[in-house]
Amino acid sequence: MHKGEMLQQIPNINLYHMLCYSFRDLNKITPEALGAESFDQIEALLSAILLEGITRQFRRGLYKEYVEGEGLLQVLRGKIDIHETIRLKTQVSRQVYCHYDEFSVDNIYNQVLKALCLLILKRGRIASQQRKNFKRLLISFHEVQDIALDCVAWGKLSYEKNKFPYKMLIQIGYMIFKGIHLDTNTGKGYLDEVIFNHLYKQCIYRFFETECHGVDVSYEKIADEEEVDSDLILLREGKIMLVHTCFYPELFINQKATEHKSFLLQEMKKTFYSVRENSMKSDETISGLLLYPSIESTYIEEYMLDQHQIFVAAIDLRESMSAIKVHLKQMSQLA
Repeated sequence: MHKGEMLQQIPNINLYHMLCYSFRDLNKITPEALGAESFDQIEALLSAILLEGITRQFRRGLYKEYVEGEGLLQVLRGKIDIHETIRLKTQVSRQVYCHYDEFSVDNIYNQVLKALCLLILKRGRIASQQRKNFKRLLISFHEVQDIALDCVAWGKLSYEKNKFPYKMLIQIGYMIFKGIHLDTNTGKGYLDEVIFNHLYKQCIYRFFETECHGVDVSYEKIADEEEVDSDLILLREGKIMLVHTCFYPELFINQKATEHKSFLLQEMKKTFYSVRENSMKSDETISGLLLYPSIESTYIEEYMLDQHQIFVAAIDLRESMSAIKVHLKQMSQLA
């Protein structure tokens, strides 16, 4: 079974709940409003979220910012360009060439949303009613220029103040643009491995932060790693647990398989060294948890390395979300 087939085993309703933890604004959109239970394609689900989110943004009003403009005007605006006015010989027509700032919806944020709507319509992987709704949205973007999504500097977009609602919309849009692959055998789409990994990590962090009362959650960088990754730190009643979350395709189906024991041992050693390093800085009891996503089973195994507890656990993402929540809450109590 290849990565795509593995990731297709996760019910889309569970991916929706994972997205809700990752994007707090998504909690304002109920699964019933989206019809999330009925989607068998991840792209259709993400498109529905984007459609509903953009529609709500239009009701609030599109974000505006000052953009530079210039041209011949009959009424003075901004700064006159004398040389350009003379060059165009506009004295007779009583026009002046001006440079000015205009408060406009034609900015990069709305341009990206418009381009995403066009992309979804071009791909044609959505139902007919969704197509009609996206076409209606495009009419409302008539003041916004077209741009190529390949030219967008996604990582440089900022979301402070009144641009914050765009963060979820643009990141969901990025998943649609870059994060969906099609399985040629089944015809179904699945999330890119890197994007799924980030979604899983963010979901676990937000879950512990919002659902596990009495537990303080923070991030910490693992020292001495070639690829620097983030561990979670759970603090509960004076006990500390470092939680390493990551998607490994080789562990997604059978974490207990004999051929993967050496891999798990290496991961445990990495967590152990991080636990030991932190224990030297603190008088608190410190343990470690390797928490992997799975489509086979949910389990917890306990190991002792130099008097430190290291737990290896898996969460079966095919289970109902209510069952997954129960398992995660239990794991937060291991500290």
